[in-house]
Amino acid sequence: MAQPGPPLQARKRLDLCRAGFPMSLRSLAVRVLDDVLERTCAPIEPAGRALVLAPHPDDETLGCGGTVARLRAQGHPVSVIAFTDGRGSHPNHADPDELVRQRANELLNAAHCLGLRSEDVQAWNFPDGALRQHEALAVRRLRAAVDELRPETLFVPLPVGEHPDHIAAYWIARSALRGTGTGLDVFEYPVWFWRHAPWVSPPPGQRRALLRTSLARGFGAQALSVLNAKVDVRSQLDAKRRALAAHASQVADPSGAAAGLRTVCDGTFLARFFTGTEFFRRSAW
Repeated sequence: MAQPGPPLQARKRLDLCRAGFPMSLRSLAVRVLDDVLERTCAPIEPAGRALVLAPHPDDETLGCGGTVARLRAQGHPVSVIAFTDGRGSHPNHADPDELVRQRANELLNAAHCLGLRSEDVQAWNFPDGALRQHEALAVRRLRAAVDELRPETLFVPLPVGEHPDHIAAYWIARSALRGTGTGLDVFEYPVWFWRHAPWVSPPPGQRRALLRTSLARGFGAQALSVLNAKVDVRSQLDAKRRALAAHASQVADPSGAAAGLRTVCDGTFLARFFTGTEFFRRSAW
């Protein structure tokens, strides 16, 4: 007869999370860090004409979808520009061109869920994963778009710990607006920035790499020095969930060859975008 195991609560405390320390400790660390962020980040209420720059279709939803829905509910005009075509999200997809068409439709459907019209959305279709190589053209197009749209508020990717296209989008925006004197209120939104412990639980096969990233970012402490503003989006979470669901190819891999966003880091990555608060680094350009 097997020896009886420890009580349930004891087993929970002994259970190791995939980041290499107790699950209860990871959960506690996230609660503590979120509490500090909530107390130190200034509550803000963006207003006026807004422009969202998305490196890929779905970044507009993940990074600031709740804030976009809040702006639209208050009657503020919002425009979205998606820089790349998104074909690189599933390299094993049988037909990359079909994936591009699908993601373009998903972008429009997600925008509608957030309260935007089709004419508020532009897909520039630069090659996914190679935005930096098209920087000069992207800068010229963005200058023209800013001249036409005259935004007062700009949402751009946070250039810290991000995908190369996110970093390229940030610097394209900086270059396009340099010397224009627009005085834009800028909100830099994190996406892949969250993909380290304790924010996420690294799955098998990625523990060592993510632990190195986590160590470099102070196990979540970097967020406390980078992020300085927050928007309460609890009332917009349903709209944000619908918008993300509209990006069906990203939630579940259409090729069936790999997992979608909902299974990245056992779902802990996606959970970061539905806490009821969207965090930003606020600056003025």
